[in-house]
Amino acid sequence: MSSVLKWVVATAGLALVAAVPVQAQTAGGYLLTDTSPITIQGWTITLSKCSASGTTTCAGSEVIPTVANTSLGITLSMVFQNVSPSDPLLSNLSVATGSDLSFANGITVQAPTGLKIYESQIDIRGTDATQPTRVTATEVVVDAGIIEKGLQTDLSKSPTLQSQIFTTPNNSVTGNTDFRAGSSVFTDPATMNTATLKFVAAPEPVSASLLAVGIAGLGFVRRKFRRVS
Repeated sequence: MSSVLKWVVATAGLALVAAVPVQAQTAGGYLLTDTSPITIQGWTITLSKCSASGTTTCAGSEVIPTVANTSLGITLSMVFQNVSPSDPLLSNLSVATGSDLSFANGITVQAPTGLKIYESQIDIRGTDATQPTRVTATEVVVDAGIIEKGLQTDLSKSPTLQSQIFTTPNNSVTGNTDFRAGSSVFTDPATMNTATLKFVAAPEPVSASLLAVGIAGLGFVRRKFRRVS
């Protein structure tokens, strides 16, 4: 093959590659199809068996993890969104389609050495004109072999952020998580823009004292409620 012909073939190949659109990954984001562990500031995150149905796929979605120090401990936040800012994470536009993004065997989170995860939070952002409960996020956390009380949140609740204090704080937890927009029961459209999972960790003595304060607070609220009723 002459050098000119080789140049023509190479140029055509480059043009073909350039013509194929490539979804841009957000800075700091990780594609959900990559199940290798993510490490960020001492935290390790493993996303396993991501599956999707309806109008969205895992290939078009990502998670953006951040770590922040708060008065209650060190918080890991994971924001799930579509890699294209103009597209929703999940959407349902017909009676036959419910969009569902789930991690069947869980999202495993390990806190930095010496810290115990004692709280989990879940939050969503989305829209549904007539059926707010169609945009939901659920999570069941297993920590130290104990199945904690499951979280479920929807747009009809205020605030949408729901949280739970673990019975036994542990360095590593696994959450079976399910994000859903839409249902086969209704015909109006539902859209989920983002879903956020948070895990709060602290040194063992601190997490134990925070757990005790939380339980005491629940008892106080219960007694106050009984007095009012």
